[in-house]
Amino acid sequence: MNQSFDDVRRIKHKYEFLCVIGVMMMVTGFLLFIPMGLRGIEGQFFVMGLVVIGSVTLGFAKKHFKKATKGFKEKQLRSMVNDMLPGGTFYADGGFTEDETLRTRIMKRSDRFFSEDMIDATHQGIRLRSADVKLQEVRHSGKSTTVVTTFLGRLHALDFEGDFPTDMIICQPSFFGRFRYNDYSKIDTESMDFNDDLDVYAADGLGAFKVLKPDFMEKLAAFDAHYGDKIAFSFQKNRCYVAINTKEDTFDIRLFRPFDEGCLEEYKNQLSELKTMMAILATAARS
Repeated sequence: MNQSFDDVRRIKHKYEFLCVIGVMMMVTGFLLFIPMGLRGIEGQFFVMGLVVIGSVTLGFAKKHFKKATKGFKEKQLRSMVNDMLPGGTFYADGGFTEDETLRTRIMKRSDRFFSEDMIDATHQGIRLRSADVKLQEVRHSGKSTTVVTTFLGRLHALDFEGDFPTDMIICQPSFFGRFRYNDYSKIDTESMDFNDDLDVYAADGLGAFKVLKPDFMEKLAAFDAHYGDKIAFSFQKNRCYVAINTKEDTFDIRLFRPFDEGCLEEYKNQLSELKTMMAILATAARS
C-alpha cells in the first residue's frame, strides 16, 4: 500500500494514543497495588489485570505501528535510494544472514539475531549492501530473565574491484569487548593519537602499512569521532565490512517523535555520508 506523509501521521497518532492508554493502565495498576491488594484476592487480580492489559496494549501498539508503516518505507525509501544510487533498491524485509555477520569478524554470535531494511546498489563500480542488524543476549539470573541488546545499528558490505593489500580489522578496543584475532598481528602506527583511538589487527604488517597512510588514518579517525567511537572496519580480500553501533533502527519511523519531510532529508544525509565513506575506502583498495 502506498502511504503519504499524512497517512503515516494519522496512523502514528492512532498508535501513540494506544501507547498512552497502555501506559496509563500500567501506572494506575502500580498506584493501586497496595490499596487494592489490601482488599483481598479480588483487588489483587484487578491490579494485575490492569498491568497486564496495559503492557499488552503497549506492546501491540509498538509492534503493529511498525507493520502499518511498512508501505511508506517501501515506497519512499526505494525511490530515495534509486535517486541517490541509480539502479539501487530498498527491501524493508531484506537483511544479512547471521552466518555472514559472523564472517565479518567484528560481529558476535548472539542469542537473538535480526536484520532488515536492506539497500542493494552499485556506486562507481563498488557493490553496496547495507542493512540494519540487531543482536540480543538473553541473560538468566535466578528466576529472572533479561534481554540485552548488544548491537543495534547499520552493517555495510562493500565489494571493490581490487583486493586490499591484507586482511585487517580496525575498531575501538571497546567496540564489542576484545575479540580474539590470534591469526592477526597487532599493528601500531607512527601516530600515537590514532593508536589511542583505534586498534589495528592485520594478517600482514607490510600490507597494513600500505593502507594506513597518514591521510587515510586521519579520515578513519574522523569517522570514528563522527560516530561516537562506535564504528569498526573489517577488510577481507576485496570486501570491506563497516559496522556502526548507532543504537537506533536507521529507517524506522518512531512513535512520539517528529515525523515530516525533514526525516527524508536526514536519510539522504546518511546515504551521502555512506557515499563519502565508499570513496575513501576505495583508495585503500587501490593501495
